[in-house]
Amino acid sequence: MTVKDTAQTGGTGTSARQAQAKVVMDFSGFGTQVDVTAPPAADTVDMTDQVSRQSGTSSQTN
Repeated sequence: MTVKDTAQTGGTGTSARQAQAKVVMDFSGFGTQVDVTAPPAADTVDMTDQVSRQSGTSSQTN
């Protein structure tokens, strides 16, 4: 993942640095019945494009 280092460039966002992230997820309760309702669309937001712009990558697939 490449991220713009705005703190080091005075907020201009012109510098790019490599960063690594480690994500750990613990899954449990497989097979457990749940009753879930998705939130209304007005209460959600798709962050894909914003994250892509921040990281300097494209969210579009070919």
